[in-house]
Amino acid sequence: MADSAALAPVSGGATIDDVASASGVSTATVSRVLTRTARVNPATGARVRAAVRSLRYAPNVSARRLKRGRTEMLGIVLPDLAGEFFSELIRGADEAADARGYHLLVAGTHNRRNDVEETVRLLAGGRVDGLILMAPLLPPTVAPLLRELSVPTVYLSATPASLGDESVLVDNAAGMALATEHLIRAHGHQKIALLTGLPGHFDAAQRRDGFHRAMAAAGLAVPPEYEAEG
Repeated sequence: MADSAALAPVSGGATIDDVASASGVSTATVSRVLTRTARVNPATGARVRAAVRSLRYAPNVSARRLKRGRTEMLGIVLPDLAGEFFSELIRGADEAADARGYHLLVAGTHNRRNDVEETVRLLAGGRVDGLILMAPLLPPTVAPLLRELSVPTVYLSATPASLGDESVLVDNAAGMALATEHLIRAHGHQKIALLTGLPGHFDAAQRRDGFHRAMAAAGLAVPPEYEAEG
């Protein structure tokens, strides 16, 4: 067991060599204890951790990630960060990432098409190992850019610009058709208005199609004044 003098904080910041010396083990053993990549004798592990605490040693995470060739970070880009829907997406992604030893970096694009490419370029430039991208207003340049950069990407609610890539889809058209049919059949309504989304919004366009499909199937007209952007 190292004495208290050996465990005194090192001026200028402790190194892994200091920790190894203080705990009487090799730097490889210190690394195994800190990264938990191999089993270490419990007493040895406790001694190393005590030295780490006493010396206030902070591993150089950036150097370790550079050596491994990965950042251990995943990015998730969403059109907005407010509201229960997006918070549930973030929570689920974070739980899955954490279970696999990754951290989650969250970014919002404020539903602005121009912000999407800028945010993606920022994250894809070596800051993350993979990307989850939900961008109903996806510029056509983004999907080819991510393929060129070889950044593994999963799209939430794919758009035509990203079709063919890994995607998790919501059947917006069928969902809106069911909602419209409920108003028609369960409540007998015939004059039904639709608040559409932003122009060019992929999910909103699909929902609009589902609405019109259900109205047409019921033989109901949709006057132009029954639709408004929302």
